[in-house]
Amino acid sequence: MSTVTVRQGSSRSRQALLDATIKLIEEREVPDITVTDIAAVAGVTRPTFYQNFQDLPTAFAAAALHRIRPVFENPLLSMIPREERMSIVDSFLRQITLVLEHYRDFYLKIFQGPAALRVLDELVEGVAEHMERESPVMGALQEGPLPFHEASHAVAAGTLWIIRKWLEHPDGLSAEDAAKQLRMFNTMSICGGLGSQVHEQVSKPSER
Repeated sequence: MSTVTVRQGSSRSRQALLDATIKLIEEREVPDITVTDIAAVAGVTRPTFYQNFQDLPTAFAAAALHRIRPVFENPLLSMIPREERMSIVDSFLRQITLVLEHYRDFYLKIFQGPAALRVLDELVEGVAEHMERESPVMGALQEGPLPFHEASHAVAAGTLWIIRKWLEHPDGLSAEDAAKQLRMFNTMSICGGLGSQVHEQVSKPSER
């Protein structure tokens, strides 16, 4: 199981380590940050760091998710039945892209750092876990051609690829435009791709 989750509870030491990681990423280049640096700024020991995070890439991914955590944990979202959440998807995605746009430099440092691939792996895991739990269109994947867990991770990976490319090359796209792209990708890849509709078409014998 991944050490990075969107809703993972945090001890005081974990929160201190997250705050320290965010602070150091904002102040330095990612290759210049060490476990010792993070522990020192957090006021904890190196063993405490490893009690909370597997390694530096895991900590960087946790910091990236922490920045958008308030959007994921919006209490209004949990009050809406899952099957009715399509009505707020646009607003939800726009909130996420606004946060990403505001902290563009922070996220670019993480995505372009020496451990970027590991960080992306951790982020895919965290985003997929959230999507499995909260997304109103995930139900379609449960009847699709791929195992649900594998399909959700494929969609999460595509989502993060779009986000990374937008942050690296915004090309005049606003946060709202990026949110529309994300919605189109998610709904089309799930409801018109990996979901039950295409599975039914592939499974049916040809009538010709």
